[in-house]
Amino acid sequence: MDVKYKFLNEINKLSPQEKEISNYILENLNSYKELSLKNISNKIKCEQSAITKTLKKLGFSGLKELKISLDKQFYLDQEKQNDNDYSFLLQSFLEKIITSIKKTNDDLNFENFLKLSKTLLVSNKKIKIFATGKTKIIAQLLFFQLIEMGFIVEIFSSLYDINAFEVEDNIVILISLSGNNSKINRYLNTIYNKKSYKIIAICGSYNFFLDKEVDILIKSNETNFFVDNNKANPFVEKYNLLYLIDLLLLILSINIDEDKKHFKSKIKSNNFIN
Repeated sequence: MDVKYKFLNEINKLSPQEKEISNYILENLNSYKELSLKNISNKIKCEQSAITKTLKKLGFSGLKELKISLDKQFYLDQEKQNDNDYSFLLQSFLEKIITSIKKTNDDLNFENFLKLSKTLLVSNKKIKIFATGKTKIIAQLLFFQLIEMGFIVEIFSSLYDINAFEVEDNIVILISLSGNNSKINRYLNTIYNKKSYKIIAICGSYNFFLDKEVDILIKSNETNFFVDNNKANPFVEKYNLLYLIDLLLLILSINIDEDKKHFKSKIKSNNFIN
């Protein structure tokens, strides 16, 4: 059902204050992305809970669901307007990737890249990479590149592999697309006090939800996802993650010492995928 029609259809069931809230939202539908509980509350002079209560009466769980419904309606309306021409969607996707990576780059904590690069180059420690699901495919790119540079690397994705938990004096790298991964969190909680050399986290999103603090955190600055279910469909996050990994590899390739080539002889017996 059209969002505007849904509002108008239910407005008579609302109290005077709820009608005022509803009318304000209706008047600002064209700029709905800028709506927030705080600015609506300030304009209407009401409690934020009253806004959520009003939206529930109108058939939405809250402001977030309203925005999702408007996003879907916008894209559906645009698709009809273009008569099944997907050029608008493709252009939006391209622009989203470009702006997202640019924002990540502009807000990058470059010192963390230098710290991680130095840690990998100077320590000569074994590296254990832990990544699950789709993310493991991207993590394997880092795995093979590090092997080619002469590092001793292992990659894991299972919580049932005892080798993944033998991290004493190792560098552990946790990699996530969405930043919301219960397996990675459980893995971190288990190894946290096992005297690893360093624990690193790399994330394609802005938030990496971890119970424990890591030594170095490298993340993108993406908070506004291309699709709502970004964990299942990380359309933009994977480009951010690849960018972060490639940037790390670029810094390593520039600074890597020629003496590290002697590690090449150890690769066949010490590097493996699990």
